Amino acid sequence: MIVWLASFPRSGNTLVRTVLQSVFGLKSYSKYEAKASRSPKGMADHLVSAIGAVSYDGDYPEFYASAQADPGVTVVKTHDQPEDGGKAIYVVRNGLVATDSYRHYRIQIDEQHAPWPEIVNGGTPFNNWSLHLDAWNPLERPDTLLLTYEALVREPTAAHARIAEFLDVEPVAAWIDPWASMNAARPDFFRRGQAGVPDTLTGEEIEIFMARHGEWMRRLGYAP
Repeated sequence: MIVWLASFPRSGNTLVRTVLQSVFGLKSYSKYEAKASRSPKGMADHLVSAIGAVSYDGDYPEFYASAQADPGVTVVKTHDQPEDGGKAIYVVRNGLVATDSYRHYRIQIDEQHAPWPEIVNGGTPFNNWSLHLDAWNPLERPDTLLLTYEALVREPTAAHARIAEFLDVEPVAAWIDPWASMNAARPDFFRRGQAGVPDTLTGEEIEIFMARHGEWMRRLGYAP
């Protein structure tokens, strides 16, 4: 059985994978990482291990069919729209922060031109923040655990308890946040690790974002 670990990029998906690995001893797959491909964005082996990332054999359709048929839990990271109605953990982060982080990711790691309006409106492989939420609809989708990045950072014990209940698993170790060591190793990938809105965003950029995404920001409690 697949349990999807879904999010818009830069929303805390990797953080949850490290929790699954270190607290619950659960490895996780990424839809985008077959064994024939290289390590994600050239990450060192110790970072891949800390994330608990494992790769699958063969092509994705074969892996999907096999994982769905397996009675055990197979956690699969995705940034795409839902492929089925299966169980899912959906990770959301303040849209301003996630979108700003994704802009930096596109520029620094993907080496793409990434103007703010383009990222806000969806000129990216994974569309935009609100459309991703529209597709997954985590507030109403059955068998879906909605986790916020902010809760994972500020109230980790409570967030981990919700994961344990949702997956019906027991902790095997205490949580030790690995962000500092990961940031030291890959500061371009693990940038801020903070929950607050960066003060580098301009008033105009915030207005552009809220004009497009204000409804979901309010629904999720990120805006009045």
